[in-house]
Amino acid sequence: QMLLNEDHPDGVSSASRYNHISNVSLNPRTLQQPLPLYIPGRTPASLERVAKWCHGVMFSAGAAVSRIEALSPVMAEHARSLDELDIIAAADISLADHQEAAEARYWSSHHGQTMVSRRGKEGLLDNNWIGTPQFVAEKISRLVDQGLRHFYVLHTATDSFEESTEQIQRFAEEVIGQLRG
Repeated sequence: QMLLNEDHPDGVSSASRYNHISNVSLNPRTLQQPLPLYIPGRTPASLERVAKWCHGVMFSAGAAVSRIEALSPVMAEHARSLDELDIIAAADISLADHQEAAEARYWSSHHGQTMVSRRGKEGLLDNNWIGTPQFVAEKISRLVDQGLRHFYVLHTATDSFEESTEQIQRFAEEVIGQLRG
């Protein structure tokens, strides 16, 4: 239960079985009013939440087009249009000069192994940006052709800060560079 404290109009108090806060405020205040709310759109229930409250939604790059199709009628039920949303396609990256090396990097990374243990191998290559910069740029270009405009690198399939930095640098220069060209 959240209560606005009359003595401190910016402060919020809350008491529950496990915690108690009193006169807490978050500063500085956001410039955006209302604060844009983005959530992942993985489940049917999440699509309902997006339609009711959100400014944006993040979909897995591999499922983005089908999830947008599923979201459209839900948005219409709430008298909203897809044009009102910032739709983001997100994926993990693993870039290398050869497809096999990019896949090997993904499978051998701690992140790749975690994803395999959680979801199995099936679909991971299709749903993520794993391959040569040219291959990844082509995958993203197909999403651009389908109307997507915003993209997010969710994870780098690396095990060190240096490798992660190298992957992001390659993505910026070699993948995004092709998309702008």
